[in-house]
Amino acid sequence: MELQPNPLVTIVVPSFQQGRFLRQSLESLAAQTYPHLELILRDNHSDDGTAEVLNDFASRIRVVRERDKGQADALRRGFAECRGEILGWLNADDMLMPQAVERVVAAFQSAERPDVVYGHCAFLDEDGAFLRYFDDIMPFSERELRNFSDFVPQPSTFFTREAYEAVGGLDAGLHWTMDWDLWCRLARAKKRFFFLPEVLSGARLHPGTKTSRGGLRRWLELTRVNMKHATLAVPMLPILYLAHLYSTRMKWTLGPLHRPLRRWWRHVTGRNGHEKAPVLGLRAPLRVAGSEFRIEAPVFSRLETLRLVARAEAAGDSVADVDVRVNGAGPDRTTRPEPGVAIFEWNFQNDFVNALSVHGRAPVTGAGVALALAVEHVRTPVTRLAADRDHERPAAALAPISVVVGRLPAR
Repeated sequence: MELQPNPLVTIVVPSFQQGRFLRQSLESLAAQTYPHLELILRDNHSDDGTAEVLNDFASRIRVVRERDKGQADALRRGFAECRGEILGWLNADDMLMPQAVERVVAAFQSAERPDVVYGHCAFLDEDGAFLRYFDDIMPFSERELRNFSDFVPQPSTFFTREAYEAVGGLDAGLHWTMDWDLWCRLARAKKRFFFLPEVLSGARLHPGTKTSRGGLRRWLELTRVNMKHATLAVPMLPILYLAHLYSTRMKWTLGPLHRPLRRWWRHVTGRNGHEKAPVLGLRAPLRVAGSEFRIEAPVFSRLETLRLVARAEAAGDSVADVDVRVNGAGPDRTTRPEPGVAIFEWNFQNDFVNALSVHGRAPVTGAGVALALAVEHVRTPVTRLAADRDHERPAAALAPISVVVGRLPAR
């Protein structure tokens, strides 16, 4: 089915006790550059200050407050009552980049005419600061998805209503893996997936997430879904998950046998040569794969004062020849206090910052260049929640970011 020229996009936000993160999430939706949006928030009667936040968005987001049986059930209800041709969901502690929906709609209307579009995702800490990229992502492979890895990041994924309904929608009985199960069913129905190599969202990693608290029940559900969709004789993803948890211990225990056993494992599983590709020039942990990198992440907070300082320090015979731009702008001030060192400064005053974009280039010469991006003299308005009167928290925070260009000598 052909999409309309300006298709309506529906984004459903399931929410329960996420008041401290909700404002930034809704700001990221309200700031989307694509105008044809239907925004539905389904709240399971939160009592943590969520209602106060929702009052500020009443004219832009349709709010439904009713009891549900969990996240998947809330999403099923939201999609059943929506009008959009393109669907997606955003958890109440995540954010979208400002142009995410516009980019996604363009991809749906491209010559490929996909049924599912997914892109890069930045991982953020509890305060919204950039940590790293989701680096399991890759161009679409049905075999990889159904057997080994959920490499499709949920907050950066959108799908057509027609495809969603054709496979029966989300499974409301799943608690941790409803997204992976949906992607697998879409793949089995031969729906077309399109990988958009742009950062579309930011997902928070913090102790309160469901994933971090799943434990054995999450692993059992993961196994059950893997067995349902796998094309191999045994469910590989839970085995790989356990192998990941114990890989360091096994490396020391097995000694010289570790490497040949790993080669044998890749041969048996058919994953020879499989390794994670750099994301926007970066490998984890924040090592530049070539000579150019981009750090992009949503922020959506008002910063009364912000001073960014980038310090480039060359190692050995390297030259600190680094070009750094923040949100498209060169530094307000550059100094070179000593040979091999360059310091760049940016100053922002009373700005509402939607996103942070750092683009750096550094020719790889000699032993390499260490580039540290530090945030100094940050002041943000504080927010108080009804259930948290004893504490004041910044509306957002940015943490120091350090990347390495080239190979630095060990210290």
